[in-house]
Amino acid sequence: MNYTNTGTCKEADYEDMDRAPGDGTGIQLEMSERATSTSHYKIPTAPPLPPGRNTPRGGPVSVRYERLINKPGGEYAEILSESDGEYVELKEGKQCGLECYVNDTPCPPRPSQEISKILHTLKMMVYVDDIAIYSTNIDEAMTGITTEAGKFGIVSGYMLNTNKTQILMNYKPKDSIQGSLQKTSESRCPAQHLPFSSLPGPADWPCVGSLLNVMWHGGLKKQHEIMFQNHKKYGKIFRMNLGTFKSVQIADPSLVESFFRSESNYPKRLEIKPWKMYRDYRGEAYGLLTLEGQEWQTMRRAFQTKLMKPKEVAKLDVKINEVMADFVKSLGRTCDENGCVDDIYFELNKWSYETICSVLYNVRCGLLQETCGEEALLFIKSVKKMMQYLGPLMVTSVSLHRRLNTAQWQQHTQAWDNIFSTAKNCISERLENQPDTSKEDILSAVCQDSQLTRKQLCGIFSELQIGGVETTANSLMWAIFNLSRNPSAQSKLYDEIQNTLHPGMFPTVETLKKMPFLKSCLKESMRLTPTIPFTSRTLEDDASVGGYLLPEGTVVMINFHAMTWNEDYFSDAKEFKPERWMKEHQMLNPFANTPFGIGKRMCIGRRLAELQLQLALCWLIQNFKIHATDKEPVKALFSGVMIPNRKIPVSFEKR
Repeated sequence: MNYTNTGTCKEADYEDMDRAPGDGTGIQLEMSERATSTSHYKIPTAPPLPPGRNTPRGGPVSVRYERLINKPGGEYAEILSESDGEYVELKEGKQCGLECYVNDTPCPPRPSQEISKILHTLKMMVYVDDIAIYSTNIDEAMTGITTEAGKFGIVSGYMLNTNKTQILMNYKPKDSIQGSLQKTSESRCPAQHLPFSSLPGPADWPCVGSLLNVMWHGGLKKQHEIMFQNHKKYGKIFRMNLGTFKSVQIADPSLVESFFRSESNYPKRLEIKPWKMYRDYRGEAYGLLTLEGQEWQTMRRAFQTKLMKPKEVAKLDVKINEVMADFVKSLGRTCDENGCVDDIYFELNKWSYETICSVLYNVRCGLLQETCGEEALLFIKSVKKMMQYLGPLMVTSVSLHRRLNTAQWQQHTQAWDNIFSTAKNCISERLENQPDTSKEDILSAVCQDSQLTRKQLCGIFSELQIGGVETTANSLMWAIFNLSRNPSAQSKLYDEIQNTLHPGMFPTVETLKKMPFLKSCLKESMRLTPTIPFTSRTLEDDASVGGYLLPEGTVVMINFHAMTWNEDYFSDAKEFKPERWMKEHQMLNPFANTPFGIGKRMCIGRRLAELQLQLALCWLIQNFKIHATDKEPVKALFSGVMIPNRKIPVSFEKR
């Protein structure tokens, strides 16, 4: 399905944008390689860069000129939003007009006074002093907006240098700009809304909502399949109350896009009450997944530099490769005479635990040696147990479970006790036994750059360890499975690796840039078999979504799985086709596939996870040929993450 932007923000990954260093007039922009637009912009007459200026000062951006397209009245550049190291410069300069095609329909030339719209046309989301600046609809004039952080200037023009495949924009501060940024729910809602009660959906019973419907169709472990079928039955938006909270389910990229553009500065997720209840019960601190408001933003900001900056994450490839070298040896020892591993998922958990501890604490735990540490193994098992009980405790009264001291509450509490114990031991050992001042691990860097207490560190690092151990291993497991069932894709990937890496070489951040098919394989695997099938937001005000007025407190569930399996957004949606993500084929809506979440609360470990997965898959395919040992279906069940309903039937043949 072709997708051409009509003026709304296409970029889902605007979390990691910051102001550029310098005199304050430049703004650095970074965007995801996932987001792509196919709008065509007429190339204006543009002077070359000043002598000696080969690289604009603005910083990396993901907008680049792709090709020229002949249209009536001249040539147009197809501009793709993709993270490939191009640059944007924002400074005072000349003005020029803009013409564009939208859905192959020519739009009238834009006068230079309206050129500020190009900020939005290029799908850019700007942060000024960490306050989000949202551009308006293309049919509305955006001459500037005022935020809590101060004045924001308009973009007064732009030039496209086709020789250097760079886009230059002119930025001019405006001290007299008036106007304010309004919430989408206030400024763009239609005059007439349909009431919440008119939303379609399954039967809603007092106290339990639609939970009986879920249990009848397979239970919480199959809720992703149930939501997929319900979207086919009720459409892109429907009501489905689960247990104690009202929820609306959406699975439409345009709705997702408009919904996330209206986020507040401190968006709220669905409250994870079992996690909060445990922390209150034991007197532990909240982490990034449980914090809200200004405190959440303060904590997240303390970690963003090391975890969200591509240049900072790129420095970790050496640590990740060291662990991968040991994992390849460990995997060779673990395989039987047929190349089979009893439980490849658990072996990948050990790899991911070893990696995340190296990155967070600069420590190796020995899990990939022939004898393993018991504390680390207990952590992995405790994470799986905690995930197992999370779902049931979410849809029932966790406070009642605690008062009655039910078996579920006891198991959940014991699992968290083990998790916190391990995190505390790791933090104490790093800070007390290795009191150096280097910033080569995340903990040391955060401690030097912030004033977080030991209690706060434990709350945050326990959650980071969980994500690093379970979600990364899960994504790699599904990638291994999908490639085992698609030998032609695996063969093509091996050829790409062989053509990129000389014998004896191991992958690095730089060599990964030359492996687009490897990245496509991972994207396709996360589309077909996502680790987490949905995300959520809790409405802080009444809002219009899809033409319905949703009351404050409604939980909006964004069903990734229902979109990624939808033939309207992905042809042959249930087939593994990495080629769909290659540039020459890519005509996909980026909001239809967001495996790391979206918006300001997207996964803070996304950059690290992507690097881990890319390096790990490269090592595995470089060293092993992966075979499917049977062709029977393997279904995904939801247990905090998407787990297989049986052990993954694969074998590894040493190359």
